[in-house]
Amino acid sequence: MALHVTFDTGALIALSSPSASKRNAMQAIANRVSERNGGFKREWIAIPANAVAEWWRTPRRGQIDRRASILGLGTVHLVDEKVAKAAGELLTRVARADGEQARVRLTVDATVMVIAAAHGPNLYTQDPDDMLRLKELGSFDVRVFDVSELAGS
Repeated sequence: MALHVTFDTGALIALSSPSASKRNAMQAIANRVSERNGGFKREWIAIPANAVAEWWRTPRRGQIDRRASILGLGTVHLVDEKVAKAAGELLTRVARADGEQARVRLTVDATVMVIAAAHGPNLYTQDPDDMLRLKELGSFDVRVFDVSELAGS
């Protein structure tokens, strides 16, 4: 069975970080996916489009090519109607359990969790507590990894 992963905003930030340890830790994950699967295929790494929107925020001159190459590691998944509805149902559970402010704060994370459950059940994030809460509320079979711990920061 192929190894599939999802990179959220935090993983993308780590891949483009000035910190070599963060970049290297995340690049090692991408390399491991290729090695484990017998070669490189973009579909093995899911990148939610809204995570790209959070990460892209006005890159400096010289960063655009690097960021484009990072996106080339995976497949960018759109928030389509199916994902949006599933995330909305998850957010209803969030609001009931944790309140309306939590629902608003976790909207992007909810779509990332839904995409991870569908495309890459190994989720790399800088928000492990929020993602674990969403995993619990949605009963998703997703493994959550803290990018900060991987990079030793």
